[in-house]
Amino acid sequence: MVSRMDRMGEEGTNLLVTKIDNILMSFYKKLPFTYLGILRKSFGKYLHTSDQITLLDLGCGDGTMLERLELPGNFVITGVDIFEPYLKIAKRKGIYKRLIKRDARLFNSRNKFDIVLASHVLEHLTKTQGIKFIKKLENLACKSVIIATPIGDLPQDEYDSNPNQIHQSEWSVLEFKDMGYKINSQGLKLLWGNQNIVKEYGIFSYVFFLISTLSQPLLRIFPNLGTYMICYKEIARKR
Repeated sequence: MVSRMDRMGEEGTNLLVTKIDNILMSFYKKLPFTYLGILRKSFGKYLHTSDQITLLDLGCGDGTMLERLELPGNFVITGVDIFEPYLKIAKRKGIYKRLIKRDARLFNSRNKFDIVLASHVLEHLTKTQGIKFIKKLENLACKSVIIATPIGDLPQDEYDSNPNQIHQSEWSVLEFKDMGYKINSQGLKLLWGNQNIVKEYGIFSYVFFLISTLSQPLLRIFPNLGTYMICYKEIARKR
């Protein structure tokens, strides 16, 4: 039996598609043009070292995204989120060394982390808060920062009884380039738009996925045409 907590975060999606996605997830992350493939590739050389890598997942949610990335066992991961129901789910996944209940904007640490990740956190902040948050990420990292966020307007309301899920700001490719980030975008916006394709079309949404994957090379040339962007910046700092 699936509990309410196990299904948290799936509102507005087709559960059949979710089950299929879970089966295909290992395949997705190996494809160079999928969201998971691009995000995983952003970890670069740190995926292929035997050294211990400390990772801060700031705004970790229920840990589903990080779980699907299947990072190597030498990654020591700290997760931070304000929403306790998500933290309970994340704890059960067993991928985090430490989980902290705190507003990501207010998190501070004397120790630096090799990599700091903020996956779909920035758009939930106001623009002013977001600029400060990016600076915080860079101050906490000693090797790299990875930020994933929608490109432009992508409305989202509250769900999971979590008011923090509301989108409050828009970000452009140019803004991140000006801040020194390398950009990879994903999902042709012309195709996906602002609607929930999975909710609207269910299993037939895989047609959109196929077309989106085939059009991915176009986004290498025109990243601003994407739905999401994965932004990467190297940081040269001692711990």
